[in-house]
Amino acid sequence: FALGLKAAMPAMPQGACFAFSDQDDFWYPDKLDRSIAFLRQKNVSLVHCDARVVGEGGSSVAPSLHRFELRQEPRNLLETIVLNSVSGMTAVFTAETARLSLQLMDGLASSLLHDHVTAIAAASLHGIAHLDEALADYVQHDDNVLGAKALQQRAWYRRTPSFGGIAAYRRTSRRIYEDRRGVAQALHAAGRLPNALGPLFQVVPGLPRLILHYDAAL
Repeated sequence: FALGLKAAMPAMPQGACFAFSDQDDFWYPDKLDRSIAFLRQKNVSLVHCDARVVGEGGSSVAPSLHRFELRQEPRNLLETIVLNSVSGMTAVFTAETARLSLQLMDGLASSLLHDHVTAIAAASLHGIAHLDEALADYVQHDDNVLGAKALQQRAWYRRTPSFGGIAAYRRTSRRIYEDRRGVAQALHAAGRLPNALGPLFQVVPGLPRLILHYDAAL
């Protein structure tokens, strides 16, 4: 993404839009047209649609990726930083968002995926809108490490009931916080992090260290 964006920037036309195209997923014929129209109608920085979940042979796994994973749309920048709801291959976004995403990803000390960073960039600009229709097929491979998972299949969901599992999740959540802190610091350097979020992500020198645990079970 970063290399392609750098190459495209010098010839960027006014009003250009970007989209992530995964090689094994399938866009419906009107996906781009409808997403771009919705982007302009809502005057936002990024639009993402829903998708069907299908197996390698095309069999239907779920009619809605968002409902399959019980996704909730974030209401603000903080919620977007904490939890991503955007799948890259469903997203269409503005050139301004693409530029900021590239800036955030340049040297980012974080394991956040490109779609999450792009969603954060969009949320810090003019926001995100969800087009609640399946305009693509997400292919779930049998050997996926990452991929669409029902809530009950997620590792953190399985391990929270036990004391050992809760301890493991707390260790994981510290790493999750550090990842989000990294992208928040990049946002701050780009002048896009609201002052109110500075203390939460330790971007202001001299503030006490804050460790957050995203553990709804406790």
